[in-house]
Amino acid sequence: MKSSGLKPDKVVFTTLISYFCQAQRVDEAVQFLQKMRQEGCKPDVVTFNVVIGGLCRERRFDEALRMLEMLPYEGIFLNKSSFRITLNFLCKYNDIEKAFRLLGLMLVRGFTPYFATSNQLLLQLCEAGRPADARIALEGLLDVGFNPEPSSWVLLIETVCREETTACF
Repeated sequence: MKSSGLKPDKVVFTTLISYFCQAQRVDEAVQFLQKMRQEGCKPDVVTFNVVIGGLCRERRFDEALRMLEMLPYEGIFLNKSSFRITLNFLCKYNDIEKAFRLLGLMLVRGFTPYFATSNQLLLQLCEAGRPADARIALEGLLDVGFNPEPSSWVLLIETVCREETTACF
């Protein structure tokens, strides 16, 4: 491409990065992201969402979370999909500590998770014996209009009651 005088643009780089992520070659995708920047082509939110999704598919959650936390300081503002991709994978792989932390970051930045993911996170917090965290998560979610399924309410109430009864003895 370069030999013919053409310079790759954002679409070309993002397509290559997406290919590498789908082929489970995320390290190469990250290298192309760096090359993209070095060549003066500014990646956009779509490009970063592709990389974040690739990192999450390989369960490289710390790297994905670092990207979510640091990119705004570089002037790159992510969208709700950026956060939802990561939260969905964290819940899928039952990494509730990181999911709980990400939920807080999402809510602070004004993003709401998908209904099913929110419900799943609340259930996982309860099942892990973390009713205080479930309550904090629920309060934040209720503030943005989330309404859990009836089965989630039952589990939340049962977990809180069980924990409070245990604490009394």
